[in-house]
Amino acid sequence: MLICSTLALASSCYLAWASFTSSSVAGCGQVSVFDCDHVLHSRWASVLSVPVSVPAIAMHALVIVMLLSRPANPQLERWRWSAVGFAAFAAGSAALWFVGLQVFWLQHLCPYCLVAHTGGLILAIVFLSQRPLTRGRISMVALVAIASTLGLITTQVMATPPPTYEVIQHSAMPATTGDDTFDFAAPGHGSIDASSGSQTPAGSDIFEAPGTFEAPAEETPSVEASGEPTGEREAPVFEAPVTEPAPVPNTAADLSAMLNGLESAISSGGRLVAATMHPALLLSGEVEAGEVEAGESAPQRRMVRVLNQIQLATSDWPLVGNPDAEMVFVELFDYTCPHCQRTHKSLEGARRTFGDRLAIMTLPLPLDAQCNPTVRSTAAKHREACEIAKLAIAVWRVDRSQFEPFHNYLFDSKAGYAQARRHAATLVDEAKLVETLNSSLPGEYISKHVTLYQKAGSGTIPKLMFPKTTTVGAVESTDAMVRLINQNLTP
Repeated sequence: MLICSTLALASSCYLAWASFTSSSVAGCGQVSVFDCDHVLHSRWASVLSVPVSVPAIAMHALVIVMLLSRPANPQLERWRWSAVGFAAFAAGSAALWFVGLQVFWLQHLCPYCLVAHTGGLILAIVFLSQRPLTRGRISMVALVAIASTLGLITTQVMATPPPTYEVIQHSAMPATTGDDTFDFAAPGHGSIDASSGSQTPAGSDIFEAPGTFEAPAEETPSVEASGEPTGEREAPVFEAPVTEPAPVPNTAADLSAMLNGLESAISSGGRLVAATMHPALLLSGEVEAGEVEAGESAPQRRMVRVLNQIQLATSDWPLVGNPDAEMVFVELFDYTCPHCQRTHKSLEGARRTFGDRLAIMTLPLPLDAQCNPTVRSTAAKHREACEIAKLAIAVWRVDRSQFEPFHNYLFDSKAGYAQARRHAATLVDEAKLVETLNSSLPGEYISKHVTLYQKAGSGTIPKLMFPKTTTVGAVESTDAMVRLINQNLTP
């Protein structure tokens, strides 16, 4: 009993220290069955805002003190064993409650918690086997201990759930020069310059390997999700994977139309000569997003700022809601993640509250080592996470109007890949869906999401990314979600 209580006390002290200092728990994975952060950030990890490891410390310290004392008085000896019995039964019954929560509700385990709970169970078993007190006194002590545990459980269930997420503040973006590289671009393609709107040709020096970034060349006011200039230096643009080039017309009618367009462009004298662009663009006389007519300003893409230093265009990434919504933020999540599933319900409630004023850029981040190199080991429930995430991206690529219903379907049904694949075929053109799934594009999007996840510090998901803060962990109530949005996106 002394050995068990000593180990449990050491484990509980470490967990209490980690809770009070918000430190990461050593040697505990964040994307596997043994996920301490998942357990310690749940509502069940505290009672009345006090970590449950604190009463555990008190129980095991009581056992150690009582076991080391040797009173000569028989009456004190009975009280000593009564105190040991109370602590043992309280620790044992609490262990059944918390282990059950980890196995059946949270579906993640905390090894340090299991050490403490195992110690509590062994204490109760040894006490019952040795029976240092009479049967009646043992029964009375057990009833008092179990009643105290039921009181703790009732308090946890009835109390307002404490925040299960952490809000991380991002400092202002450091000053940079136009020579810095900080703009993510796909390999072998050009990128849209954040300050001018012009397209940088492929093979330019600033585009090295995937993952390089290019800082804006000029000091310009940035526009956040609210549409108001911040007065700060414009954040670099996090570019989406480049899509396929425009098809080359191959009919006489198409060629005639292109010639007419070319004649109109030449006669007006107002079009840019696109000699270096695709022949189809030259003949049609049409100007893509990166090109502008003489004397006109470049069309502005709607940008969402995250991490206080990166912008994402709402037109380039999977999004639920109106791309021109008044309030937009970014979510990194996994369809197979229980915390993400509960957060999705809160997001749906927030969208009902804000209506068309709110949109969410939804970036799947599979907790599967097959496509996410930050994952060390893949839990069984995440085995199809990569395929499901790529399927969602493919649906968005084929028909953006069907992405939101499919996105909600994946969360609400918790379907496996085969079932989700059949459902996707009923929403979008199956031939185009197969073609997109067979391409490298869904995988490229996942790689970009992983890069953004790493820039956000990796760790726990879901991550709700606002201009100057990131919320890490589950947001399990609509009210809490609405408060976060109001705090971060409303004037």
